[in-house]
Amino acid sequence: MGLHRSGPDREVLVLALKFGVRAVDTAYNYQGGASHRLLRQRAGDLLEGLKISTKVGFFPSPGGTVRQIGRASCRERV
Repeated sequence: MGLHRSGPDREVLVLALKFGVRAVDTAYNYQGGASHRLLRQRAGDLLEGLKISTKVGFFPSPGGTVRQIGRASCRERV
């Protein structure tokens, strides 16, 4: 299940698990850069039952999305 448009909505995740969904796709830049934090806050107790796939290398910035990949770029933004 992709979280790009829906975001980490707890009710949606509970229903997804009920219907057999076990994989969630997210990325750092979803939800204005808050996707991972919101997922943990809203559904942290559900994460054990899910496989989380995340994209890397896309970071929000004032001028638009910055695309970087590599140890230095990831470490600077975490």
